[in-house]
Order: sequence, then C-alpha cells, then structure tokens
Amino acid sequence: MKLKTLIKTAIGLALMLIICAIIFSVTGVTLFAYITLGAMVVMVALLALFNKCPYCGKHFGTLNANVIVTKHCPHCGRWLDI
Repeated sequence: MKLKTLIKTAIGLALMLIICAIIFSVTGVTLFAYITLGAMVVMVALLALFNKCPYCGKHFGTLNANVIVTKHCPHCGRWLDI
C-alpha cells in the first residue's frame, strides 16, 4: 500500500470514528459504539502493518509532514514511491 493511500484511509477512518462517537454520545445507541471500536482496531492494524519503509522495513512512526514532503525514508534514506 502506498503512503498516500494509507494516509487517505487513516483520515477517512478517523472521520468515521469521530462521527460515530458523536452519534453514540447523542443517541446512546450501542451499535455506533461498536462501529467506533471496529474503526479504531482497523486503523491501528493498518498503521502497524503498512506504515513502514518497503526497503529497510523500519516504521516511520507518526505520519508527519517530513516523510510526505521529503519522500524518502528517514532511516535508510532511500526514495519512496509515494
């Protein structure tokens, strides 16, 4: 998975998480609480599996602007195909 795709997916899941949490707090329907927990699990799994360099295998850490702007791995220095 490319880094841009991962970032867009993480942002989409975060928005879904926020919306479901707000709906749960307003309505009290537990289905939205379960959807929120599921979105959190999926987001953590995506970041744990795909937020790493394809060459050296080290994790980037947080998805910050440094990796996106420079487009290279902070550990091994190889250019990333973003």
